[in-house]
Amino acid sequence: MFVLLALLFDEVKNMETKRDWRILVGRSGSGKSGILHQLLAEGHQVLDLEAVAGMRGACVAPLFGRSVVSQEEFRRRLQKALVDFDPAYPVWTEWKGHRVGVLKLPRPLFGELLGGEFY
Repeated sequence: MFVLLALLFDEVKNMETKRDWRILVGRSGSGKSGILHQLLAEGHQVLDLEAVAGMRGACVAPLFGRSVVSQEEFRRRLQKALVDFDPAYPVWTEWKGHRVGVLKLPRPLFGELLGGEFY
């Protein structure tokens, strides 16, 4: 029981670490994912929410039979990605609102994204 509580505490703590978010906005199909991949190739920190969710085209993926990870798996994958980021440098991501398809962003992370710079 205590081990589970400690793991949950660490998860919330890591999701609440303040990061310098740079968020790309634009219509679907406007090339945001391509920009993120280029930034990653240039050595920038990138959180690709669609990749973490295990899909592309997150809004329509369930309609075409693409698998969507469970909410719990999505949360675990986010946690793993967030731990690796250096808070001294900005993290780039794509604006998805509070959901990536059917998956919800954790509230602490969503709140952090709202405080980021939008491009």
